Amino acid sequence: MKKTILNFLFIVTIILCVFVYSAYTIQKPLMENFHKYFHSSFEIPGLEDGFVPQGITYVENENVFLLSGYVDKEESASCIYILDHGEHKKIELYIDKDTPYSGHCGGIASYNNTIWLANDGEGKENCIWFISLDELMNTSKLYLKESFQSEVQASTCDVHDGYLWVGEYEDGMNYYTDKSHHLTKNNPSLIVAYEIDETKPYGITSTTPQKALSVRNRLQGIEFDEENIYLSSSCGLNNSSLDVHENVFLKKHDTSITMKDTEIPVWILNSETLKHEITMPPMSEGITFHKKDLYVLFESASTKYKFGKYLGFDHIFRY
Repeated sequence: MKKTILNFLFIVTIILCVFVYSAYTIQKPLMENFHKYFHSSFEIPGLEDGFVPQGITYVENENVFLLSGYVDKEESASCIYILDHGEHKKIELYIDKDTPYSGHCGGIASYNNTIWLANDGEGKENCIWFISLDELMNTSKLYLKESFQSEVQASTCDVHDGYLWVGEYEDGMNYYTDKSHHLTKNNPSLIVAYEIDETKPYGITSTTPQKALSVRNRLQGIEFDEENIYLSSSCGLNNSSLDVHENVFLKKHDTSITMKDTEIPVWILNSETLKHEITMPPMSEGITFHKKDLYVLFESASTKYKFGKYLGFDHIFRY
């Protein structure tokens, strides 16, 4: 029996080695090209403890990055990591004293003293959690209290030009968006914008969106600068994509959609607005700017997947 087990383990080891070598050989040209433009930055904390990173934002007031994600262990709380130039602090998320929050935590965004956390998994569907930055920075166990329901599946979020932008994920296989959001053949998802006002509930003027973007599927992260709109897109072991679109807000909107009895202007991102597309290794997630660098987060090095660890994706990359 012992010899049979040893033979089995030997065969499994050989198969794993062949798989890793084959994957590396296939990915080698892509990796070489990727490293021409992207450089390894901060190490992602918590990976050995089951943390599956999803969202990233830079907080100017504190000069730190925040990473959001879930933990791939039963009855474990999702969490936010404060990343301060290599040092890190973990904040576990709870609904009440005895109930850990196990939501997806797909995106995180910051503005002054406010943090928003996007979730489209367990718990409240399409929920955006509203968090005080001061409270987050001064605790290790945060109780989620305030949230509002998004008009899209809240997979990712970002702040730009006085708006909280919330985007949704669709892959055509396991995750679907509302059919009314399919404004073109290749755009099944929306990113909707809520006007920010920190004096109002949830930090926004209204839970009715003010405008929207129509975008491609497999959306994982969104970011803006004065000239471009950036989309991080991925699905499973397929190669990821960083799509760089022109600033479409400089022209009139393309169409509109009705939400909560309100007509919302919509700009469409497609091949005509696409400046260039950068192919990246699998499992890209959230993105954020710090100074002039775009930071890209990957989930492939988490213990849930592991293979990314051998390719260096236990670090955040900057572009």
